[in-house]
Amino acid sequence: PLRAGVPLAWLLLAAVLAPIGLGGLEVGEDSPRIARSGCLAALGAASYALGLLRGFPGHISMLLCGASTIGGAAAFAAARGETYSAVVRRDY
Repeated sequence: PLRAGVPLAWLLLAAVLAPIGLGGLEVGEDSPRIARSGCLAALGAASYALGLLRGFPGHISMLLCGASTIGGAAAFAAARGETYSAVVRRDY
């Protein structure tokens, strides 16, 4: 049960940071950018932890990490009307 909570905690963090990253709540001038970076990192950590929890080898879990981070950056780009490369350069 505790091991299953690790990916869940990372996903919860990503879910909390995503609306801030989209500009839903501004704490400071850089808060949306910092939240987007944190969200992408949390997505990567969650998918890596989930891969390991499911018994995938480390290199496959790392591929899952990359794929989820790419997907998160693409989702931010689409939601903000930006290009993928602009989001990656600024937020990742």
